[in-house]
Formats: sequence, structure tokens, C-alpha cells
Amino acid sequence: MLFGRKTIVDIENILVVDDEEAIREVVSTMLESRGYRCTAVSNGRAAQEVVRKETPDLVLSDMIMPEMDGIKLLSWMREHDPEVPVIMVTAIHDISTALEAIRRGAYDYILKPFEKDQLFLGVGRALQHRRLVLETAITRPTCNRR
Repeated sequence: MLFGRKTIVDIENILVVDDEEAIREVVSTMLESRGYRCTAVSNGRAAQEVVRKETPDLVLSDMIMPEMDGIKLLSWMREHDPEVPVIMVTAIHDISTALEAIRRGAYDYILKPFEKDQLFLGVGRALQHRRLVLETAITRPTCNRR
């Protein structure tokens, strides 16, 4: 079955992690309207369960959530699969928080409230980055390690 130029197998999967149901629904609906497949969960622990079953192509995560916050989820993602980009989406308008997220390996940092074009641009760049990383890994010749 085709959706534009992508087959169902090629549709990129985005994990949306936010403790506010309205935000999860709005973000998922906006991204699905662009042809992405979204899974939405309310905290980092639930996100870990989803990722262990099927690694997403991208994680969009809130910073402040119950059970496991976005920074802890980000650290876990860097260990679990460092090639999956993580975009932090938060209402915390503090440069030190943004820098901490980037230092810990976040691909990007988007402030709430955000414009949909800002979200689409960030998601598009992150997924393009992932595609390039995966293509490079596939085409890179293996080297002998001592």
C-alpha cells in the first residue's frame, strides 16, 4: 500500500512523550497529517516500554513528567540506541536547561507554545539526520579492529 512515495514499511515512526494528553493528541495529529506514524505515551517509563518493543525513528519528549522526566529518558535513549534523535519539547524558557539537554545528546530543543511549522522543520531535520546516519553506517566498509 502506498502513501505518496512511501510504503507502509517506510513510514517513519515518531514516539511522542508528554504528560499532557491534549499536547500528545495535537502533536500526534499534526505529525500524522504529514504522513508519519505516531505512538504517544505519558511519561519516560512508558516510553521505555515502547522503545524496547520497537525502536522509533524519532522521539519527541517533554522535559517535566511524572515517573521519569525527559532528561532521564534522553540519557536512557543515548545508551539504548544513540542513533535515534531526541527532540526535547518544553515550556521551560531557560537557556541553561536547553544547553543541558543538548549536552546530554538532544538533537534539538523546541519551546512550547510552538508553531506547527517549527515542529515540522525540527522533525524533518532530525529524521533526515537519522536517514543519513543509517545510510552511512550501511555503506561504510567494516574495518578490522585489533
